[in-house]
Amino acid sequence: MPGAEDLGFPSFSDEEIADLFAALKSLPSIAVAVSGGPDSMALLMLLVRWCNIIGKNAPALYVLSVDHGLRSNSATEVDLVAEVCQQYGLKHQAFFWDGKKSKGNVSAKSRDARYDLMCSWCQQQAISHLLVAHTLDDQAETVLLRLARGSGVDGLSAMALSRLWNSTLIYRPLLGVERSRLRHLLEDVSCPYVTDPSNHNLKYDRVKIRQALEVLEPLGITSQALADTADRLRQAREALDVMAAQAIAETVVIDNAGYCVLSAHDLVTYPYEIKRRVVGRILRAVAGRDYAPTHSSLDSLIEWIVDQGTSTRTLGGCLFMMRHQNIWVMRETGRNDLPEMFIEPGQCVLWDNRMKISLSVESETPLTIKALGVENYARLKPGLESNLHVPSALGAGLPSFWHDHELIAVPHLNYCIARPVYQIDACFANSAQLLQVHGNKNLR
Repeated sequence: MPGAEDLGFPSFSDEEIADLFAALKSLPSIAVAVSGGPDSMALLMLLVRWCNIIGKNAPALYVLSVDHGLRSNSATEVDLVAEVCQQYGLKHQAFFWDGKKSKGNVSAKSRDARYDLMCSWCQQQAISHLLVAHTLDDQAETVLLRLARGSGVDGLSAMALSRLWNSTLIYRPLLGVERSRLRHLLEDVSCPYVTDPSNHNLKYDRVKIRQALEVLEPLGITSQALADTADRLRQAREALDVMAAQAIAETVVIDNAGYCVLSAHDLVTYPYEIKRRVVGRILRAVAGRDYAPTHSSLDSLIEWIVDQGTSTRTLGGCLFMMRHQNIWVMRETGRNDLPEMFIEPGQCVLWDNRMKISLSVESETPLTIKALGVENYARLKPGLESNLHVPSALGAGLPSFWHDHELIAVPHLNYCIARPVYQIDACFANSAQLLQVHGNKNLR
């Protein structure tokens, strides 16, 4: 295998390589996930060549690998990546996740665990981008998988070029590159790689889809055609998202305490798909979740909204409360236990994946953050100003701050004991995600 200064590929021109990574050129450092498989090893080789093209101004490159413990040779795969990194003088960081102890959907849990480990490390190192080696073929397979599951516009638009995982951007520079070209690249430089035996195991739907694509190709249903379709659907999704953001601005009041008030009367005037997007986006933001519930669950909830049903509904970690043609949407408490965590003076944390909380350096001691609870809200309510009265279910889910067993503050109720001195800031971190714009007039 050639050294870094000699690395070049007949199958990729320097201009094409520069285009693949052009958006990353100004970054001080980037990380790349490399499993040892052919796609990720090819991505690594392309990055090595790109850094060589740029020269001394290239971002610092960090290679991350995760031993998932699911196969007997998983450690050997990580060792192979380490050896290649040593040859090219690259920094390599290995992680271990004991996947054998996981139950349920092991593939999904393994993926999430890998991203959690790598993105947490990136955050600690102030690295904003983690590159992964999803290809055009992966995109086509994803479209067919989601088509089989009855996905709508969002699902069929498949994988985006980038997505946030916590505060790290997962970036996919090879989404427009065929898998076969990457194999040729590895042959160009005699780069070693490992083959995952599960890629040929027909118990996995993705393997069946991969074989089906070979049958469909003579009919014109190629990986490229499916990827092109996904891109057009992505454009349609973006248009629908703009309409949903406009509908939210016109029908929803977003409170900094992490809840929303939705006008049922105004929402029913919008097309059904926009209703679904508005409600789904509210659910994700208020519950602090990455995904909305299933379409069937959302459809049932929307029917309740349109009919202006009485009482309350729960879905996806949220409580929906109908009040005079307005629907209060708040974090559900009780069945969904809210987290308890410490915060040190000078620290900023994300509580319940939705509230950004900071404690000033002038504050006297660390505090515990936890949900206020029904009983504590009932005890405080008589002393609150009337404009701060909220439903007890909402009050119970507000973040409260404790020292030992003493309640120190509930910022959203303007409650704080006189001494000792604490300066606390707590805001709804998901408001921008909900609106897709900053400074909306409905955010208070």
